[in-house]
Amino acid sequence: MRIRALFLLLLLAIGAAAEPWPQLPVKVDSENYLSLSPDGSYVALKTDRDVQIWNAKKQIVVRRLRDVVRPLSVTFSPDNRHLVVSDYPVKFAYYDCADRLRKVWEYQGPWDRHGDVQTPGSYDVVFSPDGEYLLAVAGAHGAQSGDSTVRVFDTATGRVVFSQAG
Repeated sequence: MRIRALFLLLLLAIGAAAEPWPQLPVKVDSENYLSLSPDGSYVALKTDRDVQIWNAKKQIVVRRLRDVVRPLSVTFSPDNRHLVVSDYPVKFAYYDCADRLRKVWEYQGPWDRHGDVQTPGSYDVVFSPDGEYLLAVAGAHGAQSGDSTVRVFDTATGRVVFSQAG
């Protein structure tokens, strides 16, 4: 009787130790970062060379964004409908998640074309809580100077509605 009870407990322990959610079947590079959409329906995997957008429940790639040079960050809108990918050199793109990740608009910041694509840096972006605005500030690896102007964009049009140098 004790052996049966011990065997049953062992079987239950194996089930409890199993992963609650399967892993994404992907090979990774040296720098990989995940972003999860607010409702958990999408997972964005940022690698050194592309951004993969996964349907989290079906565990399939919805789209690979290959028109990036060296993506810095991936940010989902609060309502799950849009995605912003910031990239080197000093640019970011705004995508529509409901329309197979169609690029809606893109912003390209100032760059004098001197140095490599990392020299001018890129942007870190954050949505307003209602998703109507996007704040973009310089973001870069290491000692790059970056763009010193803070900008607020209207997400529907991509138009700059506020900017402040320094």
